[in-house]
Amino acid sequence: MLDTYFPHEEQVVAIGHMERLGELLSAYPNLNIKLLWLPSKCPFIGFKRAKQLALEAIRTADITTTTETQSIRCQKANTQVEAIDNWAER
Repeated sequence: MLDTYFPHEEQVVAIGHMERLGELLSAYPNLNIKLLWLPSKCPFIGFKRAKQLALEAIRTADITTTTETQSIRCQKANTQVEAIDNWAER
């Protein structure tokens, strides 16, 4: 049995989530978390509806009005710059 794992492309995100969950559980030992999982091939209506909504949003999105990236990293950076500017003004 191998003691190490070799993550492939799809596992990297899952491993990151598991590490974050481990940090949360270490910080808050009385926290109760319930994880539910369904394989993507399961005939669950929620998957089809989520995919349909995502495709519809992509199709109808007007990207000409988007002025900046809406990623979490970008939002954090913008918030940090704004906080530093506010602090500098004080």
